[in-house]
Formats: sequence, C-alpha cells, structure tokens
Amino acid sequence: MGGESALVSETEGPRHHPLLLNAIPFSTLAPLRFLPPSPPTPNPWPRRFGLTPSPAQDFHPAVSRDDRSAGRLSSFAEAAAALEAELERFESIAAAVARAPLSSQKAIEHAARLTRDASEAQGRYAQRLQALVAMVGSTGERQRVAAATINDRVAEIDARTAAHAALERRLGELGEEARGINARAQSATGGGGVPSSPERLAELIGALEEIVARMDAAVARALDVARDATASDFVDVARQADSLRQQLLATRNRVSLLRRGLAS
Repeated sequence: MGGESALVSETEGPRHHPLLLNAIPFSTLAPLRFLPPSPPTPNPWPRRFGLTPSPAQDFHPAVSRDDRSAGRLSSFAEAAAALEAELERFESIAAAVARAPLSSQKAIEHAARLTRDASEAQGRYAQRLQALVAMVGSTGERQRVAAATINDRVAEIDARTAAHAALERRLGELGEEARGINARAQSATGGGGVPSSPERLAELIGALEEIVARMDAAVARALDVARDATASDFVDVARQADSLRQQLLATRNRVSLLRRGLAS
C-alpha cells in the first residue's frame, strides 16, 4: 500500500523542465554577414555620347512559404499542442490528487491510482517535451547551413561589385578620352573649309592624323573593355562599351575620310 500510494517525487517531475532551456542553443546562432544598401551611381558620360544607360531593374525575389515550410510549421505547432495537452492532463491529475479524500481504504486506493496516472502522464509529457526539443535543436543546423550559404554569396557579391566597379572606371576613363578627342577634332576643323596656305593645310592634315591615331587607340580600348565585360558576364558594361566603340569607329572613319580628301 505504501509503495502504491507514493506520490510522484519532486525530483522526478521538475527535472524535465530545464531540458528545454539547456538543449536550445540560443547563443550558437551562426553569424550572418550582410551588405548595407547603397544608392546606385549613374555613369557620368553615356548620355553625352548618345548612349542610353540601361534601365535599372529592381530585383525583389518573392518570399513565399511553400508546402514544405508550411508542413514544418504545422509539425512545430502539433508538437507544441501535444506538449500543452499532456501538461494540462498532468495538471488535471494533480488537481484531482490534491482534492482526493483520504477518509477510507477505498478513497486512499483511488488517490494512489491517481498518483500512478500522474506518473504515466508525466512520462508522456517528458516524451512530448523531448520531441519538441529535438525539433527545435534541428533548427540550429538548418540556420547554420542557411547562414553559410548567405555568407558565401556575400563574398561573391563583394567580388563581383569590385570587378564591376573596375570595368566602370575603365569605361568612364574611356569616355573622358572620347570627349577629349571630340574637343580636339572640333578645334582642328573649327575654321571650316580647306586652308588656303600649304602650311595650314599640312598642319590640319597632321592634326587629323593625330586624331585618327587617338581614335584607333580608343576603339581598341573600348573593344578590350567590352571583351572583358563579356567574359565576366557583365552585359550592361559590355553593351555600353560596344556602343561607344561603334560611335568612336564611325567618327574615326569620317575624320579619316576628311584627312585623305585634304591630302589628295
């Protein structure tokens, strides 16, 4: 009788509660890198050379919860609900034990049965708690894997940002060179018509030869930038560099025709 009527021990009941706190690695979340937002920097030269910058395309990936994530949420909710149900049953038995009269042999036996029910309920509660803790623990590994994926991508974004900026600088320098060539051509041909003196004619032809040579070099540089951008899969820079190359080449051909006409 004494063994049957022994209540659930105090050390047996509470020992399951710290399990949840000890098992959840709150301080072991994988560190996450992120890139701060930065405003786009427009190219300073394309419009001055007839180029139309590529329209900015905002990329906002749709974030939706698929069936698998919804299933995971449902599993967590079901495990938590099952734990709560077991705890409520345990509390109900505890209340019944507290109210049970002990005024007869039959009443004492009933109270003893309630304590055995409480022991079984506590066992079920511990199982539910351990199941929920295991589910929560598994989220730590999932978070670490996701954080590693993001951090790897951040490193790649950093590298791509630097590579794109380097190509943009080369393109900007080429645009400055194109403006300088254009100004030189306008200065050389600003007088209009064919110079009357042989000296002035020779000077003009020499200036045009210099302009053609500078344009040849600029066309070659534009081709290099376009090729490098294409090889790096930067289609925007490749498109702008090729457009500038074509404009330089067209201007170069016109200047070359003028030089040959004056020389003849």
